[in-house]
Amino acid sequence: MYGVCKVFPYIGEIHLTLHTKVNQNTPIYTNIYTTKYTNNMNATLLTYCNTKQFFTNKWKGDVFDNSFYLSDTELKKWNVTRPQLEAIPQIKTVGINRYNIQGVSQIDISLLNPHGRQLTDLHKYMMQCVVSANLPTTVGATPYWNTFLKHRARFAELFFTVDEFAGRVHSPITGMSRELRPFLMLQGEQTVSFDVAQMQPTLLAKILFNEIGNNEFSDTIDNGTDIYSMLQSKAGLSTRNDAKKLFFQMLFGRPSNQLDHLFEGANFIQWINWYKSTTDPRNPHGKEKTYSNLAFLLQTYEVRIMSEIWRNLALKSIPFLTVHDEIIARQMDTDTVKTIIESVLNKHFKSYKLNVDKLEFKQAPAPAPKKDLFSIGLELIGEQNHLSKQVLIDRMIQLYQITDTRAHTGLKSLLDSSIIDRTHLGTYYMTHSTPY
Repeated sequence: MYGVCKVFPYIGEIHLTLHTKVNQNTPIYTNIYTTKYTNNMNATLLTYCNTKQFFTNKWKGDVFDNSFYLSDTELKKWNVTRPQLEAIPQIKTVGINRYNIQGVSQIDISLLNPHGRQLTDLHKYMMQCVVSANLPTTVGATPYWNTFLKHRARFAELFFTVDEFAGRVHSPITGMSRELRPFLMLQGEQTVSFDVAQMQPTLLAKILFNEIGNNEFSDTIDNGTDIYSMLQSKAGLSTRNDAKKLFFQMLFGRPSNQLDHLFEGANFIQWINWYKSTTDPRNPHGKEKTYSNLAFLLQTYEVRIMSEIWRNLALKSIPFLTVHDEIIARQMDTDTVKTIIESVLNKHFKSYKLNVDKLEFKQAPAPAPKKDLFSIGLELIGEQNHLSKQVLIDRMIQLYQITDTRAHTGLKSLLDSSIIDRTHLGTYYMTHSTPY
């Protein structure tokens, strides 16, 4: 007796491998291999993929990322296996379950569903504030912003998410470039920005003091000294900007003996390396990526502090926008917002500096030039042309202030684009040049 084949509704031509049913305890399986998809399936699935890619288009520093993730649950919804998906010519695999799509222009956001944590009443208030934001018509907005304006009334939750990792809020405002943010209007009013100088170092200083007591890093922050200047001096770096890149390597990179050596076994570096090597059950990525522990801890602490500020603003019905540790409010609310922010920060930090910027704009900013992959590869390798994989990853983290995971994704993009290649010894070089 032959098994019963479940024919997937989107699949046109299929090949079946039929199994004889031996007894009632023997399961019946039918292997289905797609050799051709119907035009309807192609159009709808590819539109869905292109829409997901559109929603993930973003720049982080000089590094562009538009790869999108497709889960097994999504594929099941489409009745498509992963091999079937990856056989589609327009789909390019760029990582584990991550893809790019090429040659498709159609976008249909009604195909998407909200994701991330469930929104609280506070989050819904914040989402409505985002919906009430605008840019002057004279400012050259991005296609993503224009899509948000078009669909915000009906699909606001697709543009406002709370991530599962640490509860950070993501919106068209957090993804907006620094050049455009000064032009933001909130409920038709010009805005003012509030942010804590060196917020991530300030959070880390508090955590380090709570965990190990006195240490040079926390003392530097509490004394109001510039932490990047301290790191520059301790590590013997040429510039303050190099020290800032080193700090982000401390946050997002893997445990590093090099850092331990640079800081001569300082207790704060030893604790950071230990914590990033230890499983923290609170970290959603902790089992597979223990090095993400510190990023998780910092972002969770940041969200806890900022949530206090958000709640107090909402209780006074003050509209506001957020960019992680930054608050953007109407200029007419400047004094009240400043008082609320300071009342919360005073409970958490011995020392901090609150920047308040009222930016009057007169003309639209010129778009910042973006680097192509070839320029990025050249910047990473330069004339050295024989760097190891780990050195390249560390340089990406320092240069672009990105996580280890994104650095690995960026390296794969450079390899897939044939901009860089590896020698038989495992070192990397620019493909247009001669390896040595």
